[in-house]
Amino acid sequence: MLGFPQKARLMIKVDFIKFDAIKKYASKAAKDGVSVKTTPSTMWFGIWDNQELVGFGGLILKLPKARIKGDWVFPEHRGKGYVHILTEHRFAVCKKFPNIRVLEAYSLHPDYYKDKLGWSVKGEYRPGTWIVEKKI
Repeated sequence: MLGFPQKARLMIKVDFIKFDAIKKYASKAAKDGVSVKTTPSTMWFGIWDNQELVGFGGLILKLPKARIKGDWVFPEHRGKGYVHILTEHRFAVCKKFPNIRVLEAYSLHPDYYKDKLGWSVKGEYRPGTWIVEKKI
């Protein structure tokens, strides 16, 4: 994966996190254009490096699809591949649900998903924001 030597990756952990633990970061994330709002169908995941929370992201389950939501990494930890790790983790989670056939995301950077992750660009959601997806 991106950004870390193999030995360092052993300290990285992705796991479920309660929304109450991350809602305090909603206003900071909003300044970066990231919506951190929850719904009954949203699962949240935190990513920790050496037991320090460095970011989080959501997964909305709307069968037969799931959608990535609210990815946000603390500014001092950006550019290290954490969002990539979160994305791959949520894809693995989706594989455990037999009724989920597609994982999608709304992206300002569709080429990242297409070129780095092998996703398909489905079209423009609104000006400057694209729908990307990967079949499960």
